[in-house]
Amino acid sequence: MRSQKFHHFGLWVLGSHILLALPLLSFAQPKPMEFDELLSTLTGTEISISMANRIAQKTVKERGLQFDIDEEQLAKLREAGGDDELIEAIMLWLCEKYTSLADECPDDDWECQIPNFDRALHFHPKDVSVLIDRASAYHTAKQYERSIKDLTSALEIEPKNYNALFNRALSFDDLRDHENSIKDLTKAIEIDPKDGDAYFNRGSSYDSLNKYDEAIKDFTRYVEIKPKEADGYVQRGEAYLSKDQADRALEDFNRALKLDSKFVDAIVGRGRVRLFKEKYKQAMKYFDAALRIDPKSTYALHNRAFTWERLKELPKAMADLDRVIQIDASHIEALLDRARLLEGKEEWVAARDDYTKLIALDDKNAEFRIFRARMQAELSEYERAIIDLNKAIELDPNIADAYFERGRLYILLEDFGSALQDCDRYIELNPTDADGLYNRALVHLNLDDLQKAIRDITESIRLDSKSADAYELRANAYEIMGDKGRAQEDLATAKKLRDKSKP
Repeated sequence: MRSQKFHHFGLWVLGSHILLALPLLSFAQPKPMEFDELLSTLTGTEISISMANRIAQKTVKERGLQFDIDEEQLAKLREAGGDDELIEAIMLWLCEKYTSLADECPDDDWECQIPNFDRALHFHPKDVSVLIDRASAYHTAKQYERSIKDLTSALEIEPKNYNALFNRALSFDDLRDHENSIKDLTKAIEIDPKDGDAYFNRGSSYDSLNKYDEAIKDFTRYVEIKPKEADGYVQRGEAYLSKDQADRALEDFNRALKLDSKFVDAIVGRGRVRLFKEKYKQAMKYFDAALRIDPKSTYALHNRAFTWERLKELPKAMADLDRVIQIDASHIEALLDRARLLEGKEEWVAARDDYTKLIALDDKNAEFRIFRARMQAELSEYERAIIDLNKAIELDPNIADAYFERGRLYILLEDFGSALQDCDRYIELNPTDADGLYNRALVHLNLDDLQKAIRDITESIRLDSKSADAYELRANAYEIMGDKGRAQEDLATAKKLRDKSKP
């Protein structure tokens, strides 16, 4: 088991829009323009319409507007001779007005920011910096698809906008679309090869894809650029540990602690090295030390939970996992581990509920649907189980376990025709699995196709010669065929296997 690692992606890079000078209301300064006043600068002019437009533009920039222009007012301005430059000045001023209002919102108050950015973009829809800033607000709101949509729009206008590429990679990563995150960060690095954070983030994405060599290269580049940042050594240490290079990992964790002696993730990293070497009690000391510094470190708690499990202290493991989820309800790895422990205790309802939470966090994960379907089957919720398995196959048509579980349910419900189709597909995807062949043999037996049943179960026994169930199933087929000698021989083998398995 690998804990979810700390991903230090740094601050979201904002669009850095340039604010126009909005009017400060005072007795000494003219009030913002009303529409009729703006219109009169064109209709009542005694100079050229071109110069009137220039004066109107300058007045808009200096005094601002008291109104939000609509389509009818735009048409009147056009009729009065308003040119494209004047209309652009009006739209830009209104865009900046609402951008300024968004900037006045608290940093994490996306409910305040987004409506103002919406209004800003209504007036100036191709403003790249506002698109980037609204994407930031969407990211804060965990609306990652909308964030990506805005950043994609920004990149259609400015394909080499570094901020848009960098930030879109963050949203892709939060959607677990690490491949696209890597593509965007690679483009960002081509634009600015000296930004260490881009290497760090790309290394984290490579790590999530288990591409540890690539991750190590990127973390190495990061520590070259930022040698005094401890997090780079920690992340590279984790990648080394994933490659079973525990000693090199320990060197990196030690380097991080020389820079910051209370860096919790580095202390946890040291514990993980001991965990890797199966020195569980030593590992526990490091996790405890990390938690004394930060009692809410989900990284330390999660690793300690795993250590308690290895020490067969399951109630303590469960308590730590509960604590992780209490601190971070979206901690996928902790929810998975808790559900697994609950399954082991045959607490099907609680395990099912944890899988439901996981699906809510990532509804495109086919495995979560399979896990929940297994719990539903245990609870005799067959219809719900089949619906989940159908969805899993829709999400990933090549996910073998979904066909196995659905085929098993069809056997249980005596729909042997459907069961055979799923067994065939499962064996096509996983031809050397003894259990899959056993299930198909059972289906053939129920469909009275004895030759195919014996063929499949014989192959299953070849793959797993210690399965008493398989010998008993073949004995049943031989008995039906009237071959009592072979049936008795298989039954005798099954009995020996069961006797040997008894404590």
